[in-house]
Amino acid sequence: MPTIRPILAAAAMLMTSSLAGCGGGSPLSGDLNLVGTEPFWAMQIKKVTKTAKFSRPGSSDIEVGYPAETKTKEGAIILTSSSPEGDVVMTLTKAKCQDGMSDREYPWDASLQFKGQTYKGCAGAPQSGG
Repeated sequence: MPTIRPILAAAAMLMTSSLAGCGGGSPLSGDLNLVGTEPFWAMQIKKVTKTAKFSRPGSSDIEVGYPAETKTKEGAIILTSSSPEGDVVMTLTKAKCQDGMSDREYPWDASLQFKGQTYKGCAGAPQSGG
């Protein structure tokens, strides 16, 4: 049965790639939104266009570079973006998180540091249709 081996190999590759998207995968494997309240803020990271935008009410949106990703020994993921106004450093920790304004549950606890201020919130893939 020589035709079974290629089928089994393909099935194993599919399972491996499917599992890679579960759990501890990279938050940059697709688009990523970070959101927070008190104060309200948002960071939108788009994989296809390699763009990122930081927004806060009362301030102009800041276009920042597509983030570089590193991991800490403790398992947190650090995303660092550069802009003419300064670096934006985001720390993501795998934990269920709610943004406080909706019932939406996010897979990452998030903090964002910019110009000496720390913003707390949640992170995850954008919602469908939103």
